[in-house]
Amino acid sequence: MQQQTSTQDNQSEVCEKVAARAFTVQYMSNLIPSALSSLQNKGFFYDNVQREIEEQFLPYVMDTVEQKMEKRILGRIVTDCKKILTSLFIDKHPHVYD
Repeated sequence: MQQQTSTQDNQSEVCEKVAARAFTVQYMSNLIPSALSSLQNKGFFYDNVQREIEEQFLPYVMDTVEQKMEKRILGRIVTDCKKILTSLFIDKHPHVYD
């Protein structure tokens, strides 16, 4: 009788441990991806190459492009002004080009 009670107690204990483990596995399976996703969204995990590109290379490229665009725009403004001034000069002094 005592052996049967001891066996039942052991079975009961094993069942509780299995149930607790199953609950923990299920709980953790939802918790870990959620925690990792949250940490990644907050910037704790990052790709070194991507970060270097975003923080060093892209600003350099954008500055270079901006400088070249400013030079082109300035060149166009100067060319347009030269055309306008030449046209005005020819209109006022047609005898120079006869």
